[in-house]
Amino acid sequence: MSTATVRTLTFALLLAAPLHAQSEAGAPDSASASSRSRIVSITTIVRDGMLEGIRWPRLGAAADELERAYAARDWAPLWSTDGTPTAASRAMIETLRRVTERGLEPSDYDVARLTVMAAEGLRAPGARAEFDATLSVASLRVLRALRTGRVTAHESGSRTREDSVDFAATLGALASSAAPSEVLDAQEPQFDQYRRLKQAYVDYATQSTLDLEASARARAIALSLERWRQLPVSTAQTQIIVNIPAFNLQVLQASGDSVVEVLEMDVVVGTAFRNQTPAFSDSMQYIVFSPFWDVPASIARTELVAIGMRDPYLLAMNNYQFVNRKGRILEPSLDAVRAVKAGTARIRQLPGGTNSLGRVKFMFPNKYDIYLHDSPVSSAFSRERRDASHGCIRLADPAALARLLLQDVKGWDSTAVEKAMRLSTPLRINLTRPVPVHLMYATAVVEKDGRVVFHDDIYGRDADLAAALSRGYPYGAEIDDSSAPMSRPK
Repeated sequence: MSTATVRTLTFALLLAAPLHAQSEAGAPDSASASSRSRIVSITTIVRDGMLEGIRWPRLGAAADELERAYAARDWAPLWSTDGTPTAASRAMIETLRRVTERGLEPSDYDVARLTVMAAEGLRAPGARAEFDATLSVASLRVLRALRTGRVTAHESGSRTREDSVDFAATLGALASSAAPSEVLDAQEPQFDQYRRLKQAYVDYATQSTLDLEASARARAIALSLERWRQLPVSTAQTQIIVNIPAFNLQVLQASGDSVVEVLEMDVVVGTAFRNQTPAFSDSMQYIVFSPFWDVPASIARTELVAIGMRDPYLLAMNNYQFVNRKGRILEPSLDAVRAVKAGTARIRQLPGGTNSLGRVKFMFPNKYDIYLHDSPVSSAFSRERRDASHGCIRLADPAALARLLLQDVKGWDSTAVEKAMRLSTPLRINLTRPVPVHLMYATAVVEKDGRVVFHDDIYGRDADLAAALSRGYPYGAEIDDSSAPMSRPK
């Protein structure tokens, strides 16, 4: 038998030894009192998927990550040497104590329990195993919380998924790091808005023990931090963020180790009652200037057929066409209207100033048929609350977005953009590289001057997220932040 095999078997036997039920004085050992009559080892904890004594004992996905992390070390402890907690373990416990600065709760990561266990020592092999597992589970949970969020509420298209994290390997890096906070920093979103929200959360959380309003504000900020963590990590130079309850679009560009805002504008989003804009990410592929509007069948049947049955030429006067399945344009007639009603023809609107999509649309193909577009009607932009569309995103300044996205395409200066927006036929321009688009839902926003703005929870999604988070680890269930609009949007 090899030396390595003997060493592995010896450690496994030691970890399987019973915990001491009493201290030398005969009293229960408080560091292991919750487990004093059991046999505890890393292997049994992983196999059972349970760690009794911690706040959230069911391990869920953490059990698989624990197995990979410890198997890579022949099941040797990560956080102690000869029964003494390592310097890295003490640094990690202190980092967990300060997760409030990241919008998380230390009690979710058993900081008090870990502090007691480290202070009282790890005399029994079982106590060492329990300490190691408790700290590893807490570390894995924090890593995942910061990297991907705790619950799944934001859908990402395959084109936006750029990285996969080996949490087991990152756990190993934490266990050998003298500065674990820096390892956690690297897992967090690098957006300026996220960093500003973290500072605001600390301010409100500090006041929350004495001020109920500050406590509610702190919770709203914590939920917005969670939303930012749910966004897929991207290395793209340019990204677009649409914050639905803020009725706001920002174009962000990488600058050093941060991502900063280079363009901002108001938007109109889907109505709260019937046509909520879904939260998801995908990649913008192309722009269409002077587009047709292919009217969704549901809108055609519920809104346009009745007009056409009274007088088909009323639709023609508003630049609508009837098109059959073969793409042939039909003359305005009651038969054409009936074909639309039967699903054998469709209605489209010609390019121009009255087109419901305006003079340009920005396409990131997705299952919801959501896109960004111009609008012939500007009145909605004067409202404070701007949920007025069928689900798509109307832009206050679409020309500015087109200019920015095409600035590296030869020949596409401001004059070219303005000309393309006034063509009589559609013109498609492919982007030189895909641009990630994130439709997200954050009710708390920190402005550049430090002001914290709290927006109404127009779709009730903060309440849903708060309820999901209150259930505790392991967070396996998804919540529905990607509610598809009831009809394809305009």
